[in-house]
Amino acid sequence: MKSFGMINKELVKLTPFSWDAIYPVLIRLEEWGTLTRGAYLRGEASLQFSTKESADSMRQPLPELGQVALTVLSSVDPANPYGLAADWPHSAHKEKYSRKPGNYLVLYGGRWLYWIENNGKRIFRAAADDAENAEDSGAALLKNVLYVMLRRQKKAKIVIDEWNGSPVLETDTGNRLLELGAERDMKSLVFWAH
Repeated sequence: MKSFGMINKELVKLTPFSWDAIYPVLIRLEEWGTLTRGAYLRGEASLQFSTKESADSMRQPLPELGQVALTVLSSVDPANPYGLAADWPHSAHKEKYSRKPGNYLVLYGGRWLYWIENNGKRIFRAAADDAENAEDSGAALLKNVLYVMLRRQKKAKIVIDEWNGSPVLETDTGNRLLELGAERDMKSLVFWAH
């Protein structure tokens, strides 16, 4: 529940239980004050249940452009809809989208920015747009993402071999990451935990 933030009929379809079996449990949790029900998603006809904290969070306005949120989401996190409730996006690169540990999605202001495979070995950038097309700012964002991953995973280092299907050291982004503190290790780049 904490990972999803909301339960509805569509989410229950992903479980081995029917809505009719889950619904009485949700009602009982509402009576105990653990959950609250409401209409959190527009266009969703079925009842929706959430914790009070999650419901309050969903009612908050989206951040302004100056407060764009960067989200690092494990591909196996239940909050990740891709591969379950939503199709993986189309790509021209060699991504191997899959819901397995070590793969991450990076969202920037709600838009898909990076796909990271195998704990950073291969990184793919989503199609650049006008708001985020500068290599400098993209590399700086990526550096922040890698440090988030290092802290979450409690790892000593992240080794990057490929950028958009090419050897990382043969790319402009790889060169920019070197300038931002990455170390060269043969044909790879390494970011160390602080």
